[in-house]
Amino acid sequence: MSGYLISTIIFRSLEKESFSFLDFYARRIRRIFPALAFLLLGVILLGSLFLTPEEFKNLGKQTIYGFAFGENIFLIRHSGGYWDTATEMKPLMHLWTLAVEEQYYIFYPLLCWILWKVKKRVLPVLCVLWLVSFGFDLYQSQTSSIVAFFSLHTRFWELCTGCILAALVNPSISSKGLVQPIASKLREERARELVGGGKIKLLTNLREKRNSIGSVAGLVFISAGILFATGDATYRPLLILLPVFGTLLLIIFRDSWINKNVLSSSPFVFVGLISYTWYLWHWPLLSIARNLNGGNLPNYPTCFFLLLIGLALSLFSYFIIETPIRKKAITKKLTISLSICVFCCTLLGLLVQSLDGFPGRLGDSAAAALSSKNTFPKQNKYAKVKYGCSADLEFCWAPENLLRDSIE
Repeated sequence: MSGYLISTIIFRSLEKESFSFLDFYARRIRRIFPALAFLLLGVILLGSLFLTPEEFKNLGKQTIYGFAFGENIFLIRHSGGYWDTATEMKPLMHLWTLAVEEQYYIFYPLLCWILWKVKKRVLPVLCVLWLVSFGFDLYQSQTSSIVAFFSLHTRFWELCTGCILAALVNPSISSKGLVQPIASKLREERARELVGGGKIKLLTNLREKRNSIGSVAGLVFISAGILFATGDATYRPLLILLPVFGTLLLIIFRDSWINKNVLSSSPFVFVGLISYTWYLWHWPLLSIARNLNGGNLPNYPTCFFLLLIGLALSLFSYFIIETPIRKKAITKKLTISLSICVFCCTLLGLLVQSLDGFPGRLGDSAAAALSSKNTFPKQNKYAKVKYGCSADLEFCWAPENLLRDSIE
């Protein structure tokens, strides 16, 4: 849970009076931009080979939003929802999650800094904001599922959950709250152990069982969230509580046997290390394949092969691009250089959009072959009828029978 990790770092820096906004954002740039620049450049290259001019033009626009961490806004304005076929055929659609997270971290450090200075009112304010955001999520899930799904204010509570936990375990913030009595009780238990002799083993076993029960419960909640996931937005906020609370339990009971021996094992740690780059590359290949297959996913062997290619690209990105840069010291030169790299990819996307997807880049035979791969009409009536979307959609891929039935 990134909210917990980032908040812990921020609170410790505030305690030491060493927090710097410039340093915080420079670290985010060093962490995010190298792999993102490689992705944007690679997807534009793939799009130039396999997408029709209209699809390529749309990709250029997505690249601009991707750089500005606004893909969620792009999807609110130009999609019929997360499960709409048109959305699934956008190669950079998955960047909406990165957009929400980075939008959060644009203002969150400033919020923490202000609250820290104002008598350290961090915890109560975060709790109030959590409740407000969850209320927005519940309300807009009933009124506008697209806005509820992709917006920062409806997703705020998910990131804020980890932030609240970080505040609870920080003694400078919660010394008069819930954590201090628990901490005092633990110290008393430790003192009794030192003088009790025979009770040490019993108390240790009880703590281990408590930790194991807590971590198992966390895994059960996460599994339940995956099992009950559905495209119906009505109960989405309540269902998301399951994996969010499950992750919370895994963090709280991190000293359990499962955490130490399974989740902290080399394979799991390695997956965690490459998770960001694999997240970036897992979707574009599948999306472009859908564009070449009439809007449908290819067969399972092809999908598996594409996921392996995505893994290979993510490993290349992690070891050859991301890791060497992360080992470098944070300097103004490095920060500016990385920003320029991503901005150049954005200019390339702007060029693709302004030139209507480079219609002349393909020969007549290649253009005809690409166009014939997709038999869906470019219509937006289907998405508006089915999803109640009032946005000005550029196009919505929909089979003719669904389009006809929905309008009739």
